[in-house]
Amino acid sequence: MDSFTAAMQVIARGDLQPEVARVMSASTLVALGKDDGGVCPVAIGEVLMRLVCRAVCIQKRKVFEAFFAPNQFGIMPRCDAEQILHTVRAHLAS
Repeated sequence: MDSFTAAMQVIARGDLQPEVARVMSASTLVALGKDDGGVCPVAIGEVLMRLVCRAVCIQKRKVFEAFFAPNQFGIMPRCDAEQILHTVRAHLAS
């Protein structure tokens, strides 16, 4: 487990060789069909990279919330539709 933790820390710090970083940042692309016949492209990232990113987001949650507040509705939101509505109304009124 120690070597796994050490590997995850290397990834989180970005201390990867360029070739490894390229592989770790690659995604599998999947085309999902839409009802109208179109295609919705979905990228699925490398599992270890996603795990590390999630761990960093959890660890740095307060920093991210402070940086993106008060208009943060997409990443780790702590608001509801009513807050979004009030924010849009205030913006349109100004």
